[in-house]
Amino acid sequence: MHTEEKLLLALSLGRSIYGSRRLHEVIPVAVKVAVLTVTTAVMAGILVVGGLYSFYIFLLLQGIGNASAMLVVVLVVLFLVLALLSAIRKRVMQMKGMLKTPVREVTDAFLDGLFAK
Repeated sequence: MHTEEKLLLALSLGRSIYGSRRLHEVIPVAVKVAVLTVTTAVMAGILVVGGLYSFYIFLLLQGIGNASAMLVVVLVVLFLVLALLSAIRKRVMQMKGMLKTPVREVTDAFLDGLFAK
């Protein structure tokens, strides 16, 4: 198949997919979900940063030195990151158990390799 034929085939396939009524119903919903997800992530990030800064200021007001307060905040951030990664890993392992598709062996091998110790 020549390059022009491949391009025309892809164009006609794209046109038939875009012409689907379901796609016109799904795209606005998917965009709304994506926008809400990004907005929620930004707001959560702002709350976390604000909370950590407040904690840092609280430590400074209690008389702890700058370096010590920063060390405590860094340790809290490290703990939060590890807790988040642990929760994500637990959720992925739960999803792995629920997977019932023909490619289960492939995904099992991928996840086993990903989480190998």
